[in-house]
Amino acid sequence: MIHISSRPDRERNCGFYLKDGAFEYKVEHDWARWPAGVKGSDVLGASCDPEDNLYLTTSHKDYPICIFSPDGEFLRTIGQGLFVRPHSVFITPRRTLLCADSSAVLHAVRELDMDGKLIRNYGNPFQPSNSGCDVDAFINAKINGKIAPDTPYDGMTEFFLQMDTIECAAPPFNRPCNMIIAPNGEMFAADGYGNAAVHKFMPDGTLVKSWGGPGREIGKFRLPHWIWADKYNRLWVCDRENSRAYAYNTAGDILCVVEGGFRRLASCWTDEKNVYFGGLGGDLSIIDLDSLEVVAQFGFPDTNLLRCHGLCGDSHSNLYVTSIQGSRSTGNLFRLTRT
Repeated sequence: MIHISSRPDRERNCGFYLKDGAFEYKVEHDWARWPAGVKGSDVLGASCDPEDNLYLTTSHKDYPICIFSPDGEFLRTIGQGLFVRPHSVFITPRRTLLCADSSAVLHAVRELDMDGKLIRNYGNPFQPSNSGCDVDAFINAKINGKIAPDTPYDGMTEFFLQMDTIECAAPPFNRPCNMIIAPNGEMFAADGYGNAAVHKFMPDGTLVKSWGGPGREIGKFRLPHWIWADKYNRLWVCDRENSRAYAYNTAGDILCVVEGGFRRLASCWTDEKNVYFGGLGGDLSIIDLDSLEVVAQFGFPDTNLLRCHGLCGDSHSNLYVTSIQGSRSTGNLFRLTRT
């Protein structure tokens, strides 16, 4: 009797490509050479430094921020003991790291030096702002009769029940998602899991204003999950659970709205020509910064490959897609190498 076995190296040799118009990428799931035991962890955020080293935030308590060389070699980890769930990392022009912690514990953005030493906190660590968010929403929904008392626990049900308790756009922070510095030096944060706000800060960290508020209508948020600034100082904000994104000026005025056919827009990144959007619902979209037209789209509804939680690119416009898909064997980082 003949036995036919799968090729063990098929994923490396199959040559999986994405192509739409002038955009073509080779998908590489094994680009990063992870330390033993880390590969299956959630990978939440990503950012490249000017030398194209890649910084990743993970759910592994001993490897909160992992740093890889441009060829995928693991260099080191930093930030141990400073985070509960490091959601994002942004490399500032002053060569520091801004890392938002989205746990229901810390409620702060922490600035680190490049060796992982804490420089300062933004927000009030361990003190959530009063947005009305109820971290016990699942239990209280049973008590108040909103759901049946015997409803089994479900993480997604709890997640949406908590979001439904958010009453207002509160000050910084309640489970923030990420923080950046725009080209003009001003700082902005997306404060999403326990809040519904974007915050603007002066370069010294002084809060200037906040905008948003909970809701489904234009101008409101159902999870401001990511923010990025392009070369024109426009702020691109992903409102994930409204499957929508905005471009704002630095005063908080809406310049354009991205919606219609996009699936849970979770993260964005810009280079000199385009803004790239990754959706947790399984798609990747590219919009020209000048024409504001969609120039390429990839993915299908709810496909595992492109279920993007975080997204960044390097100086060659290779893209890095991060995911929170549990301990899948391929890991939770995909490099899309521009061909």
